[in-house]
Amino acid sequence: MIYFKQIKINRNMLILCSYLLIGIVISLFVEVKILQGRTDAPHYNNLAKNYAGITDDNIDIGQTSPLYPLFIALLIKTVGVSNYLPVLLRLQFVFLALVSYIMYILAYKSFRNKILAYVFGILILLNPQFIHIHAQYNSEPLGILLASIYGLLLFRFVTNTGSKIWNVLFLGLISGLLILCRYNLIFIPFITAIIILVEVIRTKDGLNRKLLYFFMWTPIYLLSVFFIFNFWCLRNLNNFGDYTLFNMKGGGGAVSRNAVLTILNEKTKISPEYQQLKDIIINVNKPFEPDIENRKEGRQFLSQYWPESLYNFKYGQTGYMRYLRAEQELYKYFGIEDVSSNHPLLSLKLTPFYKDIYMNNRSEFMPLRILSAFYTLTPSNIKVIDKYKSVGRLLNSKFVQSGY
Repeated sequence: MIYFKQIKINRNMLILCSYLLIGIVISLFVEVKILQGRTDAPHYNNLAKNYAGITDDNIDIGQTSPLYPLFIALLIKTVGVSNYLPVLLRLQFVFLALVSYIMYILAYKSFRNKILAYVFGILILLNPQFIHIHAQYNSEPLGILLASIYGLLLFRFVTNTGSKIWNVLFLGLISGLLILCRYNLIFIPFITAIIILVEVIRTKDGLNRKLLYFFMWTPIYLLSVFFIFNFWCLRNLNNFGDYTLFNMKGGGGAVSRNAVLTILNEKTKISPEYQQLKDIIINVNKPFEPDIENRKEGRQFLSQYWPESLYNFKYGQTGYMRYLRAEQELYKYFGIEDVSSNHPLLSLKLTPFYKDIYMNNRSEFMPLRILSAFYTLTPSNIKVIDKYKSVGRLLNSKFVQSGY
């Protein structure tokens, strides 16, 4: 019996090694550079250097999930700032190989066919979309690996594989890491609690035992989730004075382009020294009315920033679009050359302006603390649509119906 178990272990290790070998070989043919401009890659890169102590001039981007840049920072500390990018790329393809192996395990346990399960894992490993995702310096590779582990633990839980308490405990820990890796997964604890409830209901035990299971498993899960992201909340409390998952005071991201500029209007309170900046942004950003918008500009607007062209329930344009429309004037105001490499410098110059708006209009930011959790959940960075300018009105407008 021991002999056959040993054969099984060796076979699984051989399959894992084959996935790892294929993943590393693929990574040797992939070359990626840190993208400049408004992608997430330079933000993650700059934050990682900031967390690693290499630089101290980068804005702490409030809505940026911290786990991936923290992982990069650890890598920088381990292999050095001059070597971390190629090592990171190889590691991300190791992540892809591990994801393929997890999918192999799930496929085998579902179909009980090792050949079919192995081919399933290979198809994931060779999928062009997955290769593309893992060849980018973004949080998706780490997030996909954590999500795969979450799926495996959930499968073990619902199929009574191993101890349910341990499965629930590790589900909570992985869920907490997933939230720190991708803030738009903030609903995972709610969804998992529902799955736990369904699993309790479908057991054949009596009502009292079902209630016992639910009120035992759910708190264990939620406490383990809290145990993970509590560390980041404590860090924000120490650095910015707020015990919160989403930092709203560090500048950048949720404060600069989404929260601050979303609420900005003529009635917004602001210190006199920033009045000119406020006027620039308000004057450039006239209300976006698709029916009367210049069609050429509108076509470009919708093709490049389609999700951003939507409105939301309380405010007008998104803060990000207000920033984009005013960006050229802001470069001129500060005397900075309008090139993508100067974008972090412009953001740094604007930080006191953003903080001033925040400090003088704190009550306006309370709903945005919650909305910032859904930064990429709803079709992109939708923060807020004007109550009377709905998505339906936009889609039914002559502007859109005309083919623009």
